[in-house]
Amino acid sequence: MEQNIELLLKIDSEIRAVAGITLAEANLNFHREEQWFVSSEGANIHQTKYSTGAVTLPTRSRATNSEAVVSEFVRRTVSKTRI
Repeated sequence: MEQNIELLLKIDSEIRAVAGITLAEANLNFHREEQWFVSSEGANIHQTKYSTGAVTLPTRSRATNSEAVVSEFVRRTVSKTRI
């Protein structure tokens, strides 16, 4: 969990460093799913699955070229952030 938060904050920092970004949004998603499998042959299996994800969304001002802003964001993220 701490690694996910650190990564999200690092990506947020990179987004804010790109010229033309006027808003940077980020969030973490958590999901828990429980499953049961019961068969007529006697199997009784219960499992709990956990998944997490992160989303970042840079927003540009209208005065900036959106392709250049997104390209710069992706370049910075790929070169500095390792998943």
